[in-house]
Amino acid sequence: MKKLIFFLIILFYNHSDSQNNNWLIFTKSNSALKGNTILNLVVDSLNSIWIDVVTGDNISEFYVYNLQGLELIEIGYLPKKSVYNRFPTAKEKNIFIDKNNNKWITSYNMESGNYYGGIIKLLNDNSIESQSIMDVYNDALKKYQPKKIFIDSKNNVWIIANGTLYKFWGASPKMKIYCDDEIGDINTGTYGFNEDKDGNLWVTGENGKKTTLIKFNGETNQKILETVPLNFLRYSNSGINKIILFIDKNNIKWIGTIESGLFRYDDKNFSNYSLDSNTFPSNYIRAIAQDKKGNIWFGTPEGLVKFDGSSWSVFNVDNSDLLVDNIWSLSVDKNDNVIIGTYGGGLAIFNENGISTDNTSAIDINSMKLFIDIFPNPVNNEITISFSNPEFSNSSISIFNSLGIEMKRFNEKELVGQSSISISTEEFPSGVYFCTITNGTNKMTKSFVIIR
Repeated sequence: MKKLIFFLIILFYNHSDSQNNNWLIFTKSNSALKGNTILNLVVDSLNSIWIDVVTGDNISEFYVYNLQGLELIEIGYLPKKSVYNRFPTAKEKNIFIDKNNNKWITSYNMESGNYYGGIIKLLNDNSIESQSIMDVYNDALKKYQPKKIFIDSKNNVWIIANGTLYKFWGASPKMKIYCDDEIGDINTGTYGFNEDKDGNLWVTGENGKKTTLIKFNGETNQKILETVPLNFLRYSNSGINKIILFIDKNNIKWIGTIESGLFRYDDKNFSNYSLDSNTFPSNYIRAIAQDKKGNIWFGTPEGLVKFDGSSWSVFNVDNSDLLVDNIWSLSVDKNDNVIIGTYGGGLAIFNENGISTDNTSAIDINSMKLFIDIFPNPVNNEITISFSNPEFSNSSISIFNSLGIEMKRFNEKELVGQSSISISTEEFPSGVYFCTITNGTNKMTKSFVIIR
């Protein structure tokens, strides 16, 4: 009921967005994507998309893609095992790209009851940093869990591992460990970390069931500038450590939590947005990003949320082209496209003004002769698929189940001269399906649900 009330009081974007060239959906079935669950993603200064994608049971790998026209092009990947044995087929990885376009990747895993982890640094040309330098980091983090990494404006490297904050600096890195008696009441965990536009550093952490937001200057002999108790946060047995600390262009601090919703701090006052108060669709925020226009985007298990400074909008499977509601990761590329990683629904790309790429500005899907619509949706016994009339060779329409198995296919000869086809779904079991139209080298996918 709370979700319904919230959806009724926010501004909705109607489904016509999907027909205004605002969405691209890439899955394992219709693109070079290696899996449909994306745990982490980031866009580098060359506009390449680095994606940590699940490729097997308990295995995820980093692949690198470029968006060219309507296609997602794979341009490289990071092998499961690098020159550092400490980089495993890890259960948890994190990536940070610094101002010099160097990629810092942390990972950890558990083996024989012990944690081990490591860090890889890929230079701007994607060559690997010398082992002697990286050993300084990796030797310090033996048997620890490097969960997050951040490089500040002075090129200091900050790593959060096992609830402790590490700082490395200099060409031959020196290290300092920040403990609770130096930086605040964070004995059992330091989880969120960021830098504001004035160069101040902010940390969120917890001690038992107490959580704090700490501001300090980050020098070797650091000075705590402010400590803000976060007593309003609800403690979770599954871990309040899943805190996201995001600082926007106006220096506003956004704190995303696992069970207490979203908090906004303007250096004076806190505001809370949550399912409990009917002001947010979920109490769990997994990702936060900001576009060039200043809009703040939030990834939740209940869909993609946008805040434009005054009003909220929610995008989900009911009013957009998203295949699932479960959003795990977000980034914004240099063309102001919102890049969306989902759990089970592949990679989505969204731009309210029309998707733009390096090769084309404002892609016109109709000019590419690709369009697809499905009615009714959800469906019981029969669907009608409307599509643009294929004029190119190698055109087809395929229906896949949620496992990526092709259930039905219509080839070029069956589609010539047609603008719609009707398909009986009586032979299909209930579930989520994906209809993909292929026209030459271009593809588009739309989901539908069969309900008995």
